[in-house]
Amino acid sequence: MRKVETKSRSAKRIRHGRRRKRWLYWALQLVGLCYLLFFPLRAVVEVANRTGVGYVVSYLTIVSATTAYLYWSDKRRAQRDEWRIPEAHLHLMDLVGGWPAAYLAQRVFRHKIAKREFQFTFWLIVIVHQYVAVDFMQAWKWTHYVHGALEQFRSS
Repeated sequence: MRKVETKSRSAKRIRHGRRRKRWLYWALQLVGLCYLLFFPLRAVVEVANRTGVGYVVSYLTIVSATTAYLYWSDKRRAQRDEWRIPEAHLHLMDLVGGWPAAYLAQRVFRHKIAKREFQFTFWLIVIVHQYVAVDFMQAWKWTHYVHGALEQFRSS
């Protein structure tokens, strides 16, 4: 009697399709991260030229590694039904410069992606970083404009 391989062929096709989709998913995620890093990296290079590359690289390495570790640890604790890391701590690490590591960690560990409130705060932090980077490269032009408008509003 001959063995029927229809299941295995279709399973191979499904697995191949998943691999292709997984590759496409990661390619799009990395392109998205590169796009999001364009202005912040330019600002970081400018800061590094002023203060020294070693300080900036050390700071970003420590913050990124700590952020990724906290996301990994929180995911592991969630799986074990243990005490969790407060979301405010994760967001604090995002805010101090760990948002690129958080972006990747959320996807690698499949953690906090579906939680809307968390994602709203995360993306707000990313937008703040974009704003600060662009404004810094323009010698704080927007900040001076807003400050002047607020001063004018207060005096009237």
